[in-house]
Amino acid sequence: MISCRSRSMIIDCGLLAATRSKTTSLFTYMREMEKRRQTGADMGYFDDWQMKMLLLDLFFAGMETTVTTLKWGFLLATIHPEVQRKVQEELDNKCAGTIVTLADRPRLPYTQAVINTQ
Repeated sequence: MISCRSRSMIIDCGLLAATRSKTTSLFTYMREMEKRRQTGADMGYFDDWQMKMLLLDLFFAGMETTVTTLKWGFLLATIHPEVQRKVQEELDNKCAGTIVTLADRPRLPYTQAVINTQ
């Protein structure tokens, strides 16, 4: 289970992102909450608790797909050690002694192809 402190941080980050991008469904949700508060209308499902649950759903849904993709990547690397060796060789040859970043992608065509096939 996620701790209260972590849960609060996730919610705060989600709210910050929503206020920066006024086209998200979360921003629309928050705007509807505020409108109902100001007019005294029934809040219905537009309350803080429901919004927190929505944010947690979005967070965990995104996390689950990332974890699943990584699991498959590790499994495929284990099943195909020759591919794993080629990726390591390319990284050693093109990025020796440095930390690999997104800027290195154009110089790593084999690695990029392996990532894209997952």
